Amino acid sequence: MRVRVEVNTNDAQELLQDVRDRVEDLRPVFRRAKEDLSDIYTKHFLSNGNGKWAPLDAEYGAWKSVRFPGAPTLVRSGGLFKSIETFSVSEINRQSARFGTDAPVARFHQYGTWSMPKREIIFEPPMFAKKLAKDAERYIAEGN
Repeated sequence: MRVRVEVNTNDAQELLQDVRDRVEDLRPVFRRAKEDLSDIYTKHFLSNGNGKWAPLDAEYGAWKSVRFPGAPTLVRSGGLFKSIETFSVSEINRQSARFGTDAPVARFHQYGTWSMPKREIIFEPPMFAKKLAKDAERYIAEGN
């Protein structure tokens, strides 16, 4: 007496191929990360660095209030803000991504100068790397 067992592994092989494909192309995860960072940086910008940015010095503050009434810190024309909100530097590849700004004044605010305090506008949010890793794991395992 014999028992013959056949197993059709086509579905499992297809599932594994889908997982392999997702491991090799993380662009959907990076697009989501871009949206998350845009939201975080926009809120950070509009909240004066979560209330941590140094105030404008009195002389410049007076000058700015006359020429750009109501404009918040780091905003005159709105170009820097727009370049942060939409990422004027945005590169999404299959295995990596880069986001940032190429606004000429950004570096002066980011690092400060001899006459201007540092007001960080680009940073790694707390727990962002951990969330990104979890998003990648979920995407690889389950897809969209």
